Amino acid sequence: MDAISKKSFNLKKLIMNNKFLNRLKIVTPAAIALFSSGCLKTHSGFTDFTKVSDFVILQNGGYSNFAQTSFGRAADTTTFTITVDLASAVDPSSATTVTIAVDPSQVAAYNTYANPQPAYVALPAANFKLMSTTLTVPAGQHYAQTTFQVYSAGLDPVVSYMMPVSIKDGGGKSLSTNQNTEFFHSVGNPLAGTYIWNAYRWNGTTDTTGAPSSTPVVNSVVSPAPLSGVDVLFLEYYIAANFNGNEGVTVNFANNNGALSNFTASMDAKFVKELTDNSFALLAGPVLVGYQINGNAANHYSGSHFRFYTAYMNNAGADRAIIDDYVKQ
Repeated sequence: MDAISKKSFNLKKLIMNNKFLNRLKIVTPAAIALFSSGCLKTHSGFTDFTKVSDFVILQNGGYSNFAQTSFGRAADTTTFTITVDLASAVDPSSATTVTIAVDPSQVAAYNTYANPQPAYVALPAANFKLMSTTLTVPAGQHYAQTTFQVYSAGLDPVVSYMMPVSIKDGGGKSLSTNQNTEFFHSVGNPLAGTYIWNAYRWNGTTDTTGAPSSTPVVNSVVSPAPLSGVDVLFLEYYIAANFNGNEGVTVNFANNNGALSNFTASMDAKFVKELTDNSFALLAGPVLVGYQINGNAANHYSGSHFRFYTAYMNNAGADRAIIDDYVKQ
């Protein structure tokens, strides 16, 4: 075993001194004021909208709706519905044709506004399709729709991607100042990618200095799930094996233009509740007992090494100590 794997921990001491680590959460940019969508006359109890010009918006447009336009990468294809909303005091007597288009210039605008780390890059042309650029709102109605598809094949898991879609022409109607663009995006993570995973288990012991009772995971090839640009969910063997299979340890870190630091480990409250609801108990951890960051952003930090310690009492009253070991490929 290497220098990291030789490090062991006394369970009783950890139980006495254990402090749960708070997980730093990424907060979506603060919502800004926006006009309500739909027919303006439906809100006439608040404002005399008969004196307001008709305007068109994208229903999930603007920074305040940023979370609504996020896509994961587990599925090969993600389909979004884009809805143009004509806000008017009365039902329109004629059709309104609205022109929309992909708008790569808005990637830089968002990066300037939110300063995300790492910054978003434009989604490659092969990885998206806007089904129609012309949407016609029929007379007497207020909505028109099309779809936007995203294809995940070939996307780099460490890169954050974005492809905004904006209204380019309102068909004679005014445009909103803050719901004119939808920001379709996916957060990458510098530590996302493929790892080799090994797990070691000690039965009925409070010490991991001796040989493990078993090695239930041996050289398994896995891809931990990025939760945000600075959070990665690593499976934890014992809880994942006993429950839904997706439970684990969240590693959070700071990313200063590729320099990764301030690593912490925590377990989501919903996983802890899952334990207690089934008469299990988390006795200690998760503890990031050792880590080493190798490489850099150019080689996706290949060779980086993470080792976690957790201890449980199962529903039969027996103690279990677990070491999960991950090496990035």
